[in-house]
Amino acid sequence: MVLLAAAAFVGCAQRPASRFVRPLSPAVDAGHIENATLPASFTADDFNWRDGRLSLTVFQEDLYDAVEVNALAAGDTLLWNQDTIIIREIEQDGEVKVFNKGMEEGGAELTANGGGTYRALLWDDHSAYTAIGQAALPLADDFLLIDCGEEPADPNDTLRTGQQAYLEALKDSRRQFNCLNTTVVVEKGRIASITRRWIP
Repeated sequence: MVLLAAAAFVGCAQRPASRFVRPLSPAVDAGHIENATLPASFTADDFNWRDGRLSLTVFQEDLYDAVEVNALAAGDTLLWNQDTIIIREIEQDGEVKVFNKGMEEGGAELTANGGGTYRALLWDDHSAYTAIGQAALPLADDFLLIDCGEEPADPNDTLRTGQQAYLEALKDSRRQFNCLNTTVVVEKGRIASITRRWIP
């Protein structure tokens, strides 16, 4: 009996613990941004033109360590798009790992991203993003605004001057900039450029 109990204990001790895989930690501190290109959300009303500052929410694209992702198995847990998913099954579809039959069935999908990472895959090939904090950053004197049109074929508006007048004239449906389509380039602690691209 003692030998059986010992064997059972060893068997339990050797069973690997389930994994909990989550996105990589933020690469920047929202309270101290010097040089970075960041997804961000804000509205046209968040510009303080008198002080030359923009208040915004800073995000990080949800990326995962490829070694951790490739080691996932049934019974492990994945944090995906702020949702905790207990993995039942994993399928490979090209460069995409499909968990629990994918998004349509309440599961998750990750796609190879290069650099030893996977990224969370949402509808229309969008990435998932996690907010890392609020920031109020000064605008560079020569900050550049590149704004997409309302339709995919519309040319971008590229503004090196007159950004305030342009933003204040936007109709309501265009006043919201979000992390899915907007990136902010910060250089030496100042916003050097803002780019909004067209997305479906």
